[in-house]
Amino acid sequence: SFQAIVTNADLNPLPLLRSYNERANIENRIDELKEGYAVEQNSQHSMLRNLLFSWIKAIAYNLMVWFKQALMPEAMQRCEVQTIRRAVIRVPGNVVGSDRYQHIRLAPNPRLAAIVRTMQQKIRELAERLMPVLQTA
Repeated sequence: SFQAIVTNADLNPLPLLRSYNERANIENRIDELKEGYAVEQNSQHSMLRNLLFSWIKAIAYNLMVWFKQALMPEAMQRCEVQTIRRAVIRVPGNVVGSDRYQHIRLAPNPRLAAIVRTMQQKIRELAERLMPVLQTA
């Protein structure tokens, strides 16, 4: 593959390429914060509201990072929030049943089934590691 970079910077090709790749990585992180965590929606009217809003988003970000590292399959651990939402949360289904007994029947989704199996296995492993700690406490 080839990449064309037009610039007036006076650098050798390799440092120039590294500089642009670092910038692209940062741009991806900024896009994820904007689109995945709606950081750009701060009110700008009250410093206290903005601070609280920022803390909530920081907590959400850290929870998502933990969720990906602890429970998701290896192939999905580096995915952005939107990809995780598409694969795990936005799942098509129908409300079925009648009267008081209604439930959601999900459409068959082998990819989601594999993700859920991996998550179940990782939760079991986490529980097994925590059991000795809980028993000695």
